[in-house]
Amino acid sequence: MSDFTCIILCALVMSISRVDAGVPLGLGDINAILLDCANKNKVTNDQLRAVVKSQDTTNVNPCFFACLFKKSRFLNGKGDLDVNAGLAYVKQVMPNRPEIAMVENVVKKCESVKNVPVKDGAAGCERAALVVACLVEQKKTLKPK
Repeated sequence: MSDFTCIILCALVMSISRVDAGVPLGLGDINAILLDCANKNKVTNDQLRAVVKSQDTTNVNPCFFACLFKKSRFLNGKGDLDVNAGLAYVKQVMPNRPEIAMVENVVKKCESVKNVPVKDGAAGCERAALVVACLVEQKKTLKPK
């Protein structure tokens, strides 16, 4: 899938490396992380497929996205957006990937959501929902290939 949202989510998920060795995750590990975050937040495969197809993230528990963002360091332990930490980690575990420049550009455009007040603090679910909504909006500004 070359869909922008898939690239963003894949980049975030793939940015997670094995803690013990610093080795990028394999497909099985990525699936395990997606499954873990989905199970913890009661998100079904059908819901994820619908998000990719429709770009409507409102029917998915935003804590699912918070889980992914925390694992990729885009959300810190306080539930705050940390674009620099997330991008640094992505670059570390996915060096020399052509998608990184696009991901960096788009994610930085969404950095302003870190200043929007949220009520759930460290949970980060509201912040994650704001980030995902921004990413979807940014997708609309990209020219199709």
